[in-house]
Amino acid sequence: MKISVGNLEVMKLLISFVLLAFCWKLAFLQQCRQVTVCNDDVSNHDVTKGDKGDVGIPGKAGNKGIKGEPGEIGRKGIQGESCSLGSFGDRLMEKLTRLEELLTVTTTTPTTTTTTAAPALSSCADASSTNGVHTLQNGDEVLCENGWTVFQRRRDGSEDFERNWNVYRTGFGQMTGEFWLGLDKIHRLTRSGNCRLKIELWDFDNVYKYANYNGFSVDDESNLFRLHIGSYSGTAGDALNYHNNRPFTARDRDNDANTRRNCADDYGGSGGWWYGSCRYSALNAVWGRSSIRGKIEWYQWKPTGGLEATKMMFRCD
Repeated sequence: MKISVGNLEVMKLLISFVLLAFCWKLAFLQQCRQVTVCNDDVSNHDVTKGDKGDVGIPGKAGNKGIKGEPGEIGRKGIQGESCSLGSFGDRLMEKLTRLEELLTVTTTTPTTTTTTAAPALSSCADASSTNGVHTLQNGDEVLCENGWTVFQRRRDGSEDFERNWNVYRTGFGQMTGEFWLGLDKIHRLTRSGNCRLKIELWDFDNVYKYANYNGFSVDDESNLFRLHIGSYSGTAGDALNYHNNRPFTARDRDNDANTRRNCADDYGGSGGWWYGSCRYSALNAVWGRSSIRGKIEWYQWKPTGGLEATKMMFRCD
């Protein structure tokens, strides 16, 4: 019998189906043996559970559930130690603190204090109760003592009084020790003519004498710082009247009346003074105990010199 191609294909399919069904039956029977139960006699035998198989692949996650209620608040924890900011942080905090202080200061209303300076003196007569060095209204610095202006002082020989004209004009020494105020200042402060001169003298035995003169003044340099004095009173004797109306003489400026010598150089150096020809007094002469002429001299008391201390001062009304 001749079989067509179409029928042959149908037969192949049937055979394949039969074989597939046979294999499936064998697999099913094998599975029933492993679990010791088959569907045919399941009602007639005991069932025994087999071993648990391997975990399968996790399935897809389900939908997100509803949010639960918040739990109770727990107990407060123990406070930890403060952390260190390090050296940079410490410096930063210092600067912030300082900035805060500055802001506090600048925002505080300042208190205004007015200080009234003491008025300058016109003369030492305005400082009768204040002794010491003062600067006057005209700018001159002077030593005031009980209302008097001290312009010459000798006491220990610490200052050299053998000086030239310019130094006697401007002044020298220290007001705390021996000094000469200066002819320019003496002229400015006495030119009114209404001044008194007081001279105090001590010898080396500490014996004290004094001489007072009214009408004291000194001319300016164009008139050679000429001396003017009035009437005398005192205990030392009038040794200055001989020098009244005499110009000032220094070792380098001979203005005295002696034609043979410069009286400022007489007897080994006498310092500047209002010499005639030559002197009855020389309070700027050489300091020392010796009675040899050329020492500090006040003829009516110490005709051969030898005074230890002198002080010359004036007061103008």
